[in-house]
Amino acid sequence: MKFSSLLAAILVTAGPVLALGKGVSVSDLPHGELAESFLESMGRNPKAPRQLNTPESILADQFLVTSIGLFEVSIPVAALKRRSTSKDYRDICLALSEAQNEWVNWLGDGAKDGKTLSKSLSTLSTWIGDWDEEDLMDAGEGDFRDSLDLHHANEETRELSTELSQTFREASVVGEARKDLQPVKLVLMPDRKQFVEFVAYAGWYLPGARNSFWMPGCETWSFFHLNDFQVIALEYASPTAHSGDYTQSYSMKSKSPTGMEEQVVQIGLNKFLAYEHGEALPPSLVSSLALNLVTRLYGACHTRIDGDTRGKVTQKREVFVRGGRPEGGILPPNTAESRWRQNYGKDHYTPILKQAQKAGASAQKKRSKRYNAFQLEDEYGSNRYVTHAPLLGPSAGVEEVVPDAVYGDYLEFNRAYRSAFLYWLQHHGAKSKKKSAKAFGEFICQVSGSADVSISEIAESVYGKPLSNQDADKKSLEGSFLRWLSKQ
Repeated sequence: MKFSSLLAAILVTAGPVLALGKGVSVSDLPHGELAESFLESMGRNPKAPRQLNTPESILADQFLVTSIGLFEVSIPVAALKRRSTSKDYRDICLALSEAQNEWVNWLGDGAKDGKTLSKSLSTLSTWIGDWDEEDLMDAGEGDFRDSLDLHHANEETRELSTELSQTFREASVVGEARKDLQPVKLVLMPDRKQFVEFVAYAGWYLPGARNSFWMPGCETWSFFHLNDFQVIALEYASPTAHSGDYTQSYSMKSKSPTGMEEQVVQIGLNKFLAYEHGEALPPSLVSSLALNLVTRLYGACHTRIDGDTRGKVTQKREVFVRGGRPEGGILPPNTAESRWRQNYGKDHYTPILKQAQKAGASAQKKRSKRYNAFQLEDEYGSNRYVTHAPLLGPSAGVEEVVPDAVYGDYLEFNRAYRSAFLYWLQHHGAKSKKKSAKAFGEFICQVSGSADVSISEIAESVYGKPLSNQDADKKSLEGSFLRWLSKQ
């Protein structure tokens, strides 16, 4: 498999799994019936004309919305009757507020009125954290469709919410103000059944794009786009569900109590960073920064929206359980992670990167190249391939043919590599941690400010070193990172 300058801009361009991409199973879902079921659950007549059943009108009638900086976060009011869902909604809204605050802190002095903005976000977070679950559970009993009204927000809170929304929707924190003022609309669907039916409705509503929704594997998606809406499932599709069974699920919290918040925040941050910083910030850098922000907020990242997104599941197994049912049974599969995700980024992937670096070094004839080689392998360890730095900047533009057998490992390696590099740059890129944090914020702000100046030029102006060079030696930032990595 050929990859041409995947990392040429700065880092590998491997975005989140595209929900409208090809599925992995053959689906026999009755999409038309599911679309009708969705409309009926939303109190709509499926036989009515499309213009009477628009997504905008359905959300306005049947969803509660909360404005949080750049985001508008919606959820069906009927689902809030469950206390657990009400708590999840509050936790997600709080997490999105805290994520935007953390980003402002990362920008440091480069953010316009950053301290005031951070204080306002902290105040908003406090208000969200104090939401009464009973109020959320009763949202469907009245006509409230906005959290400000539902929670009887005072005038100060309303003004604060409006000011934050205007600031972020202008994208004026690091650049010139925009005038479109459009929010990023996140639509949360708490259960698999209604989420998949929403997918079917999307195909019903957009007949010209129907093949992009009514397709094999749609029952396994975790999120998808419909016009301006990013629709996000709050449950994963069960790996044991047979083809066409779209209701079985398992919790996003199965690996971590914060797994659900991590999923929504990472998806949201990808949209947030792209919106706030525009085309000057490459998609590769956006996805890497979002990953590191999630790791900073939660200490790890348990999501599965970037890197090798193919599911890894072990086979079912039979076991004897003392005192169990006499007829026996079969337990569901264990979900298996790649070697790159054993610690979910808690250590910023440095141990596994160093391991791959050490294995790659043994294949090098020149001692000077020992830092620059990384050995990849398939899931069984039987097929191996060595890839080389430079992997960043214009020097990474050499075409590389990666064997199909190690393609998944290659994606996971690049995900880990760019995450670790950005962590190093933020915390060790200058002479002290304080200077490193300051330089990092300046670097990101300058990258966001202009598409006319290359990232390599900006890096050299901030750090006094090019991002990388042909040999990825210690005269470049990438070379310094590789030597730091070898000592971890």
